[in-house]
Amino acid sequence: MKRALVVGSGPRVWQDVEAATQLSAWDAIYITNRAGVHWSDGHFIWVTLHPDRISKWRHERQQLERHSDYEIVVPLEIMRVKTPYRCVAYQWRIDERRATPSGSSGLFAVKVALDDGADRVVLAGMPMSFEPHFDGTASWPAGSMFRKGWIAAFQFYSRSTRSISLLAGPAPAAKARTAASSLAASIQPRCTTSSRPAGASELASGRTARITAGA
Repeated sequence: MKRALVVGSGPRVWQDVEAATQLSAWDAIYITNRAGVHWSDGHFIWVTLHPDRISKWRHERQQLERHSDYEIVVPLEIMRVKTPYRCVAYQWRIDERRATPSGSSGLFAVKVALDDGADRVVLAGMPMSFEPHFDGTASWPAGSMFRKGWIAAFQFYSRSTRSISLLAGPAPAAKARTAASSLAASIQPRCTTSSRPAGASELASGRTARITAGA
């Protein structure tokens, strides 16, 4: 079974990541947007719907003297020029005429993880709330729009994806760890503690239906 951790940019992302490292050893880690600037652990897959910002984020990462062991994934649908990055469709096809709308870089990262063969996906730092991101940026009113994407795509990720963020809520790391332990049965029969240090963030759903509802 392949287990993937998807990290967002929510205000409590690092607490969620700490909880996730107690939950399992991860076969693959997907980091979204600016959280990738700060990730200090090993190899990761850097996923974004904003390819125009990657150069700036990579420069910021270099300034922090972080390693360069990562792969960048950008959306196939909006790339109009050649790129050295891996291009993946961010939309799921509902039928021949319809596709799911965007659900933010977080949902894109979930799709990339599932396309890469993940059997279980856990989201960290992705409550889909209007709160500012971990870096103190302004509130995130676009969250209400992106929730529609999560609702539309529910059938494609609901069986495999859970969120630490929604279980833990606005609480310290200790509560996040408790929430993470309640996910253990659905992630692996016997949990192993990862030796990886905490990294970055984004969405994690213990009850995916609550994610789409924005709870």
